[in-house]
Amino acid sequence: MQYSPPVNAINSETPRILLSGKPNSALRFREREFRAAQLETQLAQAQLQTLKMQLQPHFLFNTLNGIAGLVRDSRNKAAVDMLAGLSDLLRYTLENAGKHEVPLKEELEFLELYLDIQQMRFSDRLTIEMRIEPEVLDALVPNLILQPRASVS
Repeated sequence: MQYSPPVNAINSETPRILLSGKPNSALRFREREFRAAQLETQLAQAQLQTLKMQLQPHFLFNTLNGIAGLVRDSRNKAAVDMLAGLSDLLRYTLENAGKHEVPLKEELEFLELYLDIQQMRFSDRLTIEMRIEPEVLDALVPNLILQPRASVS
């Protein structure tokens, strides 16, 4: 009959980890720091999402109302242009819905779609000026971060 050691017995093949008080507490501290950073990121994402959800219905309502006004005034080409711009903007929003970060160049393209619609709505009352250094265009930024800032400026 062959002897088998108990399952919980430590033998030469069982790896052992010995931690003193200091490294173990340092490890726990790092884990808490990491978890706190994760929670901060989640909070920032939730705040951004809340802001997006608050602004999008207002923008959509105002744009549709503007299109209706153009149709009532028989300015059909302008109404079609605004509707096409809204369609492009909504398509971009849906295509990028799951992305947390996008290159600044893409974010600026989305912002231009948004500002084109606003320009149609406000015509000469809206002045747009952007100065972007070319070397920052590939930098990653949070998705849809610029539109809320442009809408409150």
